[in-house]
Amino acid sequence: MANEIVIEWPEGPKRYPMPERYTYREMGRIKTLTGIRAGEIEDALLAWDTDVVLAIAQIAAERAGDSIPVDALEELEFGAIRVEMEEDPTPAASEAAEDAGDAPPTTPESGGTPDS
Repeated sequence: MANEIVIEWPEGPKRYPMPERYTYREMGRIKTLTGIRAGEIEDALLAWDTDVVLAIAQIAAERAGDSIPVDALEELEFGAIRVEMEEDPTPAASEAAEDAGDAPPTTPESGGTPDS
């Protein structure tokens, strides 16, 4: 599953791929709608800034061929638009977690200094 924007309409949910990159026009639209600058978008999304969520939902839908006015999105009940993020199990993180179980403890159970 890729990162997606899900819009829960009364007739059923619509899923759109989450944009990973934006055009200058899209960035301008986000700034116009939200006042958020490009470097602040990720933090605003994590803080669940509703204006940013609406702007990105509109852009994602438009890219998929669905023209949705912001007014229509604003009329939805809070929570009807969500971002589903894929967990990113990086190989390094997975290997480190597996290796941690095999690694000798840094402090022996009896206390003191570990053997060299």
